[in-house]
Amino acid sequence: MTESPPFPASSDFDLDLALLLCTRLCHDLAGPVGAVNTGAELLEEEKGIADPETLDLLAGSARSAANRLKLSRMAMGVARGRSPTLGEAVATLATGLEGVGKTLVVDLGAGADPGAEANRILVNLTMVVSEAWPRARRIGIEISGGAILISAEGGGDLGETWRAALSGGIVDLDPRTAQAYLAGRLARAAGALIDLPPGRLGAIRLVPPPIPGG
Repeated sequence: MTESPPFPASSDFDLDLALLLCTRLCHDLAGPVGAVNTGAELLEEEKGIADPETLDLLAGSARSAANRLKLSRMAMGVARGRSPTLGEAVATLATGLEGVGKTLVVDLGAGADPGAEANRILVNLTMVVSEAWPRARRIGIEISGGAILISAEGGGDLGETWRAALSGGIVDLDPRTAQAYLAGRLARAAGALIDLPPGRLGAIRLVPPPIPGG
């Protein structure tokens, strides 16, 4: 994935990409927001006197929606002011993955925070790994030797569609692979490298760009 074709450059393609990412966001929020609405309807039927199950539904669904929105904003939003640290990115990923039944296992070693751009790419790639290997219950993040390895426990080979999206060699995207394309595009813009570590199935490696002034 190091020798990749240039990313398509057209206003129509960028519009399609934006629409696909919006579709992805709506899909992620539809479940928990719908559950909040269901809880609100139950509360209305009960004349404001909610049973514990209704309250749990409301609280859990609202929390899930908030966590998913925070994760999407970190991955796809335009940063204003202070950018998230590595610790904040990992914490947000952990709660976001928990909401879809997955566990984040982290080994940051003694590595320094790779910087705001790398953290945003990391968030996107972790979401990609979770989607590309949907059956994996445990997602790992490991920092070693200046690189970040994101892995899916029990994951196999990464499919060609995902590879092409990461490398920028695909224009027929869907709401899932659009995020892989975005991750690759962000990496290119930042001077980072994304590749598949040899001999390690179910994993994507990120080599962050140098930190300015570091």
